[in-house]
This record gives sequence, C-alpha cells and structure tokens, in this order.
Amino acid sequence: TNEEIVSFCDANFGVTFPHYAKIEVNGEKAHPLYRFLKQQKGFMGFDQENPLTPMLERMLERTHPDYQSTSDIKWNFTKFLISKDGDMVERFEPTQGMKIVKEKIQEVIRSYE
Repeated sequence: TNEEIVSFCDANFGVTFPHYAKIEVNGEKAHPLYRFLKQQKGFMGFDQENPLTPMLERMLERTHPDYQSTSDIKWNFTKFLISKDGDMVERFEPTQGMKIVKEKIQEVIRSYE
C-alpha cells in the first residue's frame, strides 16, 4: 500500500519529502504521463560499467525475455529529463551514473541562459 511504502522509506532511508501515490508505469493501466514519456524516449540499454547491470539483465531475461525491444520502464529510478518547454531531453536508466544526469541537467539549464 502507499502507507507501507512511506513507512518503509522513512524507516530505512530517513526520507522526509512528500511521497506520491503508487501508480502503474507499464502495461494497459500505465499512467498517461508515463505512456507519453516512454513514447518519446525508449529503452536504450543499461550502462555496462555499472555493477548493477548484470543482475538487472539476468532478472529481466528470465521475466521479460524481450525487455530490450520494449520502451517499458525496467526498474525503479528510471528518470526522464524534460525541458521547461515540455520537450523530452533524455531518459536515464537506473544504472546511469548521477554525474552524467547532473551534467545533462546543467547543460539544459545553460541552454536557457
């Protein structure tokens, strides 16, 4: 439940920010926002340098053998960068290093200066 998620995050990670309700991001019941985001930028693969990648690939190969050919969100913490004009800039899989995410955000901000 949403309450269990909040409790888990607060207890294990000391999260103090507001939580949104859990929603579907894949499948027929996917939230329209995520349907749109996935249409704009599909799955481009995991960062092969990330130690999490082999585990994710093994898990997905067992549960979704065609995972590489779908735009579905594969795992928590997939991020989408949207410009202030509402344009899709980039999709970052959970294996992408935050340094690269930060650099891309800074690049977008500089483009508006």
